[in-house]
Parts: sequence; structure tokens; C-alpha cells
Amino acid sequence: MTILTAIKLAIKNGYKHQVFNLETMIKDDMLDPDTVNSILLNRNFWIAFDEGLEYHESGGIKVMKTGRHKCNEKCKNTIGWYGGWKYMWEKLIDHLASDKSIQSFFESLEEPK
Repeated sequence: MTILTAIKLAIKNGYKHQVFNLETMIKDDMLDPDTVNSILLNRNFWIAFDEGLEYHESGGIKVMKTGRHKCNEKCKNTIGWYGGWKYMWEKLIDHLASDKSIQSFFESLEEPK
């Protein structure tokens, strides 16, 4: 998956930037690094991105089917379980802390079918 694919997936699932019309920016190839960074720091991006990812049930627990990032922990939070948007956001932070790039994080994820 690319960063652009992830942003398109989030848009498809309801994400709207507070300032920019992302659909137009993508169409006109005007998505700059500062805009991408503001998107990736937005909680609503991660919630919408998570909505576009595929899950299946495993023993009553939601398990993510994307790439190597498999989630199966339960936790009390605003979504009701841990493993979705918050897990992905934290994984990106861990990835960056390991001196890896944003692009390589998204490349490690499979695109939803």
C-alpha cells in the first residue's frame, strides 16, 4: 500500500480534511508533504482508514487481515476494543521511532481487496 492509497481509502470511508479538499488535491497532484503530515497526525484520518481495512472474527475477537500487523488484543477505549485505528497509529509511531519511513510503514500493509 502507498500513502496515497491509504489517504484515498480514508476519504472513501468518510475522512475530510479540516482545511483542504483532498479529492481535488489528489486529482491535481498537489498533495505536498506538509499536507500529508497534517493528515497523518489527525485522529479522524486513522478512524476512517481503519474503517476501510478488512477484519475477520477469531474466537470472538476482531483480527486485522492487513499485512503483518495483526491485532487480537481487547481493551477499553472509545472504539470499544484495541487493535483498530489506535493500534495502527501507534504502530506508525513505533515504526518512525525505529528510524524507518512513513512510506515503508504503509508498504508493509496489504491493500484491501
